[in-house]
Amino acid sequence: MRLYCARSFAARLLGLRLWPDWGGRPRGLLLPECRAVHTLGLAQSVDLVFLDAAGRIVAARRQAGPGGYVFCRRARAVVELPAGYCARPDWRAQVEAAGRARKIVV
Repeated sequence: MRLYCARSFAARLLGLRLWPDWGGRPRGLLLPECRAVHTLGLAQSVDLVFLDAAGRIVAARRQAGPGGYVFCRRARAVVELPAGYCARPDWRAQVEAAGRARKIVV
């Protein structure tokens, strides 16, 4: 899995729309220093994974639909993934490994 880090306002606003073609290698969007995500303006659902300061998963929300708001108090970062990604059997290991590899979760 490859994570893109959304540090700028524009990257956060555009989210996964910046990378519409997922291809054969899964990709996600890492939102560092983030505990909440809105899905206003999305055309389709996304999977959201909340990470703690060490990059460990503390919560996940599958199929977060358009027009909503998702919050996790314990989170220090959020990974936005295409809908259905968290249904894969290996999603937890891939997300945690990618989060630790980025070394940007604070």
